[in-house]
Amino acid sequence: MHLKKLITSKNVSVLIIMFVMTISLAYASFNSVLNITGTVADVRIKQDIRITGIRVNGVTNSGTSLSEDYNKASIKIGTLLPNSNSTVSYEIDITNTGNQEMKLASITGLPDNLEYMTTDYNIGDKLCENNKCSLGFTKTILLTIKYKDTVFNSSSTTYNLTLNFVFKKFTNSYLVESNTANENQPYFNTKINKNQIESISFKDNDEVSEQAIEISGKKYFDVSHDSSDSIKLYAEDQDNNGLYEIYI
Repeated sequence: MHLKKLITSKNVSVLIIMFVMTISLAYASFNSVLNITGTVADVRIKQDIRITGIRVNGVTNSGTSLSEDYNKASIKIGTLLPNSNSTVSYEIDITNTGNQEMKLASITGLPDNLEYMTTDYNIGDKLCENNKCSLGFTKTILLTIKYKDTVFNSSSTTYNLTLNFVFKKFTNSYLVESNTANENQPYFNTKINKNQIESISFKDNDEVSEQAIEISGKKYFDVSHDSSDSIKLYAEDQDNNGLYEIYI
């Protein structure tokens, strides 16, 4: 009888130990899932930048905003510009909750006869507000829609526009070193020799012109020091004289 009780007691002890081990393993597994989930969330938050608001700031010369809407990286606006000097201005809120410094590289989607102007922000600059450039800030930019100079058609004055905001990582880039002592040597890391260059112009954005000439299978060359594609060089030959106009 005493032996039977001893065996029963041992069985109970073994069951208790197995139960505790099972609970411990389950907790460890759950904790690992939490850590993995946290890692995924951290990856997603690195470049979490989006448009978070839009509103009309003002109009001139009978310009009218007919509608305003937005999503993560675009705005949809209905705009009436009845006169050649009509304008509509919008305040656009851009919020960066990630830990990566970002820039607004370009805004696309306007028809050929319209253009935009930004106030208190230059396209391509780092997005910051009160010296805060990441981890939760909202930058408001003023965007004005207007006609290009000398381009106005009184029969077409109402526009339903979808403007795409192209956000990119901001980097403090600088040019690679260029050995241009020999005119027959390539300019920077391109396939263009110095003696093939007619002029060099520096732009305030990284957009490549539709008139860019394809050279060695490329429309442009990355001439940034860190190969981040943040400084682009392309060539045109607008006067067809065999010499290139270089844009950086």
